[in-house]
Amino acid sequence: MHVKPRLALRPGNTGRFCACNGWQPLRRYATARAHFHHAAATGPCQRAQVATPGRSHLLQQRGSARSAKPLQTMHFQRSRFLPWISAACLGAALLAGAAWAGTAEGVRAYDRGQFALAAKELQPAAQAGDPEAQFHLGLMHDFGKGVQLDHAKAAALYRKAAEQGHADAQYHLAVSYDDGEGVPQDFKQAVYWYTQAANQGLAKAQYNLGVSYDKGEGVAKDHQMAAQWYRKAADQGDSDAQYNLGVAYDEGEGVPQDHQQAVAWYRKAAAQNHVRAQFNLAVSYDDGEGVAQDKKQAVHWYTKAAEQGDADAQQNLSVMYARGEGVARDAAKSRYWARKARESRARGED
Repeated sequence: MHVKPRLALRPGNTGRFCACNGWQPLRRYATARAHFHHAAATGPCQRAQVATPGRSHLLQQRGSARSAKPLQTMHFQRSRFLPWISAACLGAALLAGAAWAGTAEGVRAYDRGQFALAAKELQPAAQAGDPEAQFHLGLMHDFGKGVQLDHAKAAALYRKAAEQGHADAQYHLAVSYDDGEGVPQDFKQAVYWYTQAANQGLAKAQYNLGVSYDKGEGVAKDHQMAAQWYRKAADQGDSDAQYNLGVAYDEGEGVPQDHQQAVAWYRKAAAQNHVRAQFNLAVSYDDGEGVAQDKKQAVHWYTKAAEQGDADAQQNLSVMYARGEGVARDAAKSRYWARKARESRARGED
């Protein structure tokens, strides 16, 4: 299940995320442990009046990408956008940085995108030891906003704040170790700092820690521990964690197999526009697994995922229109979605 986006990514790449903002992180999903409900056909539909691809009953598998820096795309290019700071973060700065005159002013400037002013205000406070100033200045060096781009300096600033218990800094330092950016790559150190932040309740750290246990990176592989950390993040509304927990229940990996629980978690993630969860929820309705069979609901969720460019959902929607299942038979729409599926696969979007 399982992102600091780069132009060329290894499987399970990691990512930065400011827990104070509400942006959706970048995601990547693997398909190696594909879960089939039925044998997936690859030829034309047997009952269709037009030639269409066979329905994919593949339950799309647990994601293998870690949480990413804020980004507005479902692909893997690295985001160089600096996350904006929400009112909650500003409030934290006002409280935590009250002893340092420049911190609150620096965070306000940061929030307005006035990075040169932010750097001027934050640098003295960071040098004086204020963790909030150190964290924000670290972000600015990490993204090259208002200061020189310097990942090593960013990691050093994250460490100073992290050692004072700053959860966001702990998370970002973990990502630096996970990616080997600004510090030598060290999965054990990544796990250590994810754990520090996760124990403070930071959902993205909990999710990434679950990924580490799922993949056995920096820690012994342990699907039960992975599921426990996914649940903690899922309970806070993290859609990737909700999706991964759904897959865990579907496969009985780390938790007892329970298709109803799988559907419940897919539904939570799907409601947040998580494309893979939407597809898996559609498959559940299509097959009546974990929920009463309902072809109309299957079409509804296939459509949601298809409109986001998911090739499997587009293919299945084509089949539904060709067969008239859950929707009026429509050869033109069947051909349309079949074409969209081919185009998505050609672009590598499935």
